[in-house]
Amino acid sequence: MTEVLTAPTSTDRRARFVSADAHVTELISLYEERVDSQYGDQVPRIVVDGNRRTLVVEGARPCELIRAAELELAVIGGFDPHTRRCDQAPDGVSAEVVFPTVALTCCFVSSDPRLQHQLCRTDNSWAAEVFSGHPRLLAVRLVPMADVDEAIDEARWLAAAGFRALELLAPVPGSPYNPAYDGFWAVADGLGLPLTFSLNASELIPRQCAATFTYDPVALSNREVTGIGTLMRGNDYLHPEGTWPSSQDVAAQQFAASPMPSSTRSSELTRPPRSVRGEPGDGFAVKLRCR
Repeated sequence: MTEVLTAPTSTDRRARFVSADAHVTELISLYEERVDSQYGDQVPRIVVDGNRRTLVVEGARPCELIRAAELELAVIGGFDPHTRRCDQAPDGVSAEVVFPTVALTCCFVSSDPRLQHQLCRTDNSWAAEVFSGHPRLLAVRLVPMADVDEAIDEARWLAAAGFRALELLAPVPGSPYNPAYDGFWAVADGLGLPLTFSLNASELIPRQCAATFTYDPVALSNREVTGIGTLMRGNDYLHPEGTWPSSQDVAAQQFAASPMPSSTRSSELTRPPRSVRGEPGDGFAVKLRCR
């Protein structure tokens, strides 16, 4: 059955709110289950010691996770589509762009191209299983850049699997521009999928980028410089610094402090540049998620 995207009636100014920055917490156990056994302890895993849970990734500092006793009470970015809709509907969200969480650490730390590719494919295939058939949940998944040929292979696999945006490691070790990646950029441009990074803004924003914000009066004050078409509002669900589940109250407060021109519709704040929307644009678009 096809889901119809309808605008919630409780949103600020009755605008359709598509969150351009949401997250999902991945199943860490999948790496041990699906990655070749030859990699052994190199595979990311959770070590449990009593009530303490620690994410262990070779090459990265151990990361203490939420304690086992608190896990059932926490909002951890459910990967059940129905649960996500139930969580997001009271916040006025019609649809969401869903980014990785711990996978950004798990998949990109290793410098071994084959292992990096296997980790990314494990995460990407899991995301395909979870989000396929749910057009309100636009999952953005990972491209391993340690080997250009494997990056091209994974980008093509993601496109064929129905994903509509790619997440790349930023920065990639090496020079600011490396011609070795030209083949990947050409394939990415041909696929027409937006490339997303987590990095700082640059002079390319007005032409080729979009930035999400949650509560950011400065972003709205600078709209005459950046342009409205570069701003996309997200509630940053599941992160505690986001506006979920009070996004509509925050929106009313924020837009009252920085009112839009009378000719600007509030819905334009969730409309990405044309190349992000999949319309003909200037090459491929990069969406920056600014913190």
